[in-house]
Amino acid sequence: MEEQILKAYLLNPASLPTIITFEEFRDLFPSNQQSHPQVRLLYRDLQFLRTVDTDLVEENIAKECQNGERQRREMYRALHQQPNSNQQDHGQLNGAADVQADEVMYGQTGSVPKRIKRHTKESLFKEMEETIRYLEVDAVVAKREADKLLGQMRETVGGLSDLSLGKLAWNSNEEKGVEAEIVKGLHRLEEAINANSVQP
Repeated sequence: MEEQILKAYLLNPASLPTIITFEEFRDLFPSNQQSHPQVRLLYRDLQFLRTVDTDLVEENIAKECQNGERQRREMYRALHQQPNSNQQDHGQLNGAADVQADEVMYGQTGSVPKRIKRHTKESLFKEMEETIRYLEVDAVVAKREADKLLGQMRETVGGLSDLSLGKLAWNSNEEKGVEAEIVKGLHRLEEAINANSVQP
C-alpha cells in the first residue's frame, strides 16, 4: 500500500511529457528553428535523463518500503525478547506481546479486516491532516525534481558541441547569435516548468 501511494504521487506525474509535451517544448524556440531536428533530439535527451531519475526514485521507494518491513520485523522480535519477571505468567505475557506486536504491524485490529464504519468529525479531520502532510512532502519532492530537471536541461543545452554559431542556419548578420537564443528559450522553458510544478 505504501509503495503504491508513493509511486502514484511521485512517479506517475514525473515523466517529461507530463510536465511539458514536445509541442510545448518546441514552441519555446524561435519560430524559424522549431522544425530543426536538433530540437527533437534535445527533447529526447531530456526525456532520457528524466527516465533515469524516475528509475532511481522507483528503486529508492522499493528500498524504503523494504526498510519499513524490516523495522516492523525488528520491532516484533524486540517485543518477544522482552524479559519476563514471573515465569508463571510467561504464556500470558507472550500473548500480550503478540497482541502488541500485531498492533504495531497491522494496527489495533491486527490482521483481521476492518469493518466499514462511518467517519466521525474528529477522525475525518485527522485523516485530512495526515493527507495534507503527505501532500506537502510530495510537493517539496516534486519541486526539487523540477529544479533538478531544469538544471539538467541547462547543462545539456550548454554542452551541445554541435550548436556552434551558424549551425542552426541563423543569419550571420544577426547580433545575438545562438547562445542568446538558447538562453531565451531556457527562460521560457523555466517559466513553463514553474507554471506546471506543484507548489508546497
